[in-house]
Amino acid sequence: MIFRETLNRLLPEVEEALDELFAAVVTNQTHEQDLLLIGINGCYYEERLKWNINTSPFSFGPGDWSYETDHTQARFFNSYRKQIRDESRAEFYKLVAQNPEIALVADHSVQTELSIYQKFWESNRMLKRLYHLSNLGQGKNYDWYYDSQKPSSRQKIIRTLIRDPLEIISPKFYALLKDIYHPQIRNAVAHSEFYIVGTTLGFNNYDVAKHHPLTQISFELWEERFHRLILLYNGLIKRFNASLKEYILQQDDKEFGLQIRLTNPDGTTETRFIKYVDVNRPDWMWYNHWKKNHKNK
Repeated sequence: MIFRETLNRLLPEVEEALDELFAAVVTNQTHEQDLLLIGINGCYYEERLKWNINTSPFSFGPGDWSYETDHTQARFFNSYRKQIRDESRAEFYKLVAQNPEIALVADHSVQTELSIYQKFWESNRMLKRLYHLSNLGQGKNYDWYYDSQKPSSRQKIIRTLIRDPLEIISPKFYALLKDIYHPQIRNAVAHSEFYIVGTTLGFNNYDVAKHHPLTQISFELWEERFHRLILLYNGLIKRFNASLKEYILQQDDKEFGLQIRLTNPDGTTETRFIKYVDVNRPDWMWYNHWKKNHKNK
């Protein structure tokens, strides 16, 4: 269950962590439009070199069908994250203890939350965004060559590539991810190795050797973790939307739009310009393409 009182209590903690991360990104990014590239999904498609000599392997925008995958997951998340309960948690669980039907509602809610939790940490596009944020926060160039489809341990991506490098740079965000992410829970949901008894959530994949130390936790402890996840999700969306609006405003009165930096496979860099234009639909476009095909129409 999502309780407004819990969201309100945890909101300052999550907002501070996100503010800290995005401040590190803005301060440490090595090109002022690198953050924009995360929002517009900057990618390198080597196979495009085989299509046409005039087709650039550098791309941005929705990409392939994974864009619709992202929208599908977002609809699922949104359908649940808007179901906020205004009564106190204590009042709700008094009813759970008295009424089997309400207890079943709580049971189903936790199972839905576990599914959302797993989907969040399995999402290629979400992990890609977090990876890029971590990289920029560390003062690295935007990584055009990150391949979210390449087989790799989720554990490695989340902990080694995203979370752990931020321990010094953004300690509050590092701590937030440590509070939210637990590989045992993600693994248990993926393989249906969890159970619910009353208001207790248990795990069948307990194995200390594999860093799976959880046997059982209360709904209350689970809710703390899940509410932080919801707030993280909300906060990321809010900041990416605000960032994109700022970039759009910056280029409004500029003929060439904004400059972005490309990193070639040999490590050399070059710059090109992109504009936010309304051609068929509002979106970013290569300046040269806009000038050649749309400027005077």
